[in-house]
Amino acid sequence: MPFVLVGLLVGVLLLAGSRTVRRRSTHRQEIVRIARSLDGLSASHTPAEFRLALGIPPAGGGFDLSEPFTIDPDGTTHGVSTCALVAREILHRAGVAIPSLDEPYVIASGISDVVAVARERGALENVPNLQGIKPGDLILYADHVATVVSVGPPGVMTVDGGMTDDHGLQAIGTNLRPAPYAQPGQGLPIAYIRTTGLPWKWSE
Repeated sequence: MPFVLVGLLVGVLLLAGSRTVRRRSTHRQEIVRIARSLDGLSASHTPAEFRLALGIPPAGGGFDLSEPFTIDPDGTTHGVSTCALVAREILHRAGVAIPSLDEPYVIASGISDVVAVARERGALENVPNLQGIKPGDLILYADHVATVVSVGPPGVMTVDGGMTDDHGLQAIGTNLRPAPYAQPGQGLPIAYIRTTGLPWKWSE
């Protein structure tokens, strides 16, 4: 009997310890940590790490990152824009419990699935001047998404995919967005996703 009790006690302590480790960061802090860890990766200089950061196969898979992303006047696209891929992979690694984040990405689907879940759960915020936005949230533009890593007087700092490196290929980098937080070529934000309102695989 003493051995059984000792075993149970050890199990409880291990479980408590694992939960303690998991709670060392909040959901928002985990998103920010992961986003910052991807800053600086690019298709030219760190191709393997870059593809891993996008959550796509090491090669092929329909994701051609060897040429710049461009759109012809007739709407034909070349290359792949990676802003949605980066945002999705950050949420996936952080532990957001949306089943489609665990599945292969469907090209050109963006983050429509995440937006749909956010809307259903009341976590899609359409407010003037991004009022109430916090680190870990996602800013939505007409055709771009950015992950917020800090909010302060200079503006909102984001980590973005869909940027370009010195060879014109896709990259991940930081952007400081002073109010009113416009994105070049995209205009003002449409809304933002309050990520604490999304479903999670773990509790804070």
